[in-house]
This record gives sequence, structure tokens and C-alpha cells, in this order.
Amino acid sequence: VFLNKAAEELTQWSAAEAMGHKVNEVCKLEGIDSGSPVALPANDAFKGAGKVEAPSHAVLERRSSGKSLVEVSYVFVAKGASKRIGAVLFLRTFENR
Repeated sequence: VFLNKAAEELTQWSAAEAMGHKVNEVCKLEGIDSGSPVALPANDAFKGAGKVEAPSHAVLERRSSGKSLVEVSYVFVAKGASKRIGAVLFLRTFENR
């Protein structure tokens, strides 16, 4: 997992601390209404799923304290036309809007 400065602030993980952890350990997302864990699209994509659905909004459980409503989007990184080699997960908070 690689985190930029904005992701560090949002998740409350430093980039150094996040390294070596799975993305679902660093970005714990829950359904807005259900409170159930949300599967991250990158995890399913690497298991061979073709089209991968992700919620447009979720609740992010921050590492130290609190939760934030976030907008979720992602893009896959591919090598060639079909081999997925990574994914970029974008989270945008609704705080300070």
C-alpha cells in the first residue's frame, strides 16, 4: 500500500506504517446504511473478476479515532490490454465542504 499525504491524514496511517499491510487493513470501509464491511474493488479484480462494482459512498473507519463519510472511486493499472497489475483507490471526504 502506498499513501500520499492526503491519504495519510484521512486514514490516520503514515505511509511508512501502511507499507506491507493489505489495503483493506488501511482503508476499512463500511456500508453507509448497513455498517457492514465493504469489499474493495481491487481485491476482487485480482481474483479474476471482470467487472467490479464498488459503492460510490462509504464510511471510512480511521485508524486512531472516528469515522468519515467518503466518496469512493478507483482505476485499475494494467500492463498491456488485459493484465491488471495494480489499482489506485481514491477517497474524498465530505468534511470541510
